[in-house]
Amino acid sequence: MTKIAINFLLFVFGALYAFSNSYAASNKEEYELQERCANSAKEFFKLNHGSGIFKTKYGQAEAVFTNHYNRKLNKCFVMTTLTDYVYKNSRPEYAKSFVITVLDINDNKECGRFYNIYQQDKPAFCRVEDKPCHDILEWEALIKPYMEE
Repeated sequence: MTKIAINFLLFVFGALYAFSNSYAASNKEEYELQERCANSAKEFFKLNHGSGIFKTKYGQAEAVFTNHYNRKLNKCFVMTTLTDYVYKNSRPEYAKSFVITVLDINDNKECGRFYNIYQQDKPAFCRVEDKPCHDILEWEALIKPYMEE
C-alpha cells in the first residue's frame, strides 16, 4: 500500500511540476507577444503620425494611440485617435473633429472607424467591420471585443 501511495504522490507532483512549467512558458510567450505588439504599434504610429502633432489648415491636429494584444484572437490591434483643433490667436479654440481608427497591425486591416464633427448629434461615420453604429456608446460596445478580452 505504501508503494502505491508513494507512486501516486510522485505522479501528482510530476504532473503539477509539468503543468506549472508549461503555464510559465505560456505566460512568457504571451508577454513577448504583448511586447512585440507594443513595439509594432509604436512603429506604426511613428510612420503614420510622426510625433503626433502637426499643423492643419485651421490650426493643429494631435494624434495619440493605444495598442492591445488580443490573446483570444491572437492579433495585435492599434487604436489611433486624431483630434483636429481650430486655433484662434495661437490658442486652441475648439475641437473641430476627431476620428478613432482601430487596425489589425499584422494584417494591415482596418477593423473600425468612428468619425465625429464638432457639435453634431450623430457621427459622420461609424462602422466596425460590416456593422454600422450610430453613436460613441455603440462604437465602444462593437470595438470592445478587439481591444479587450
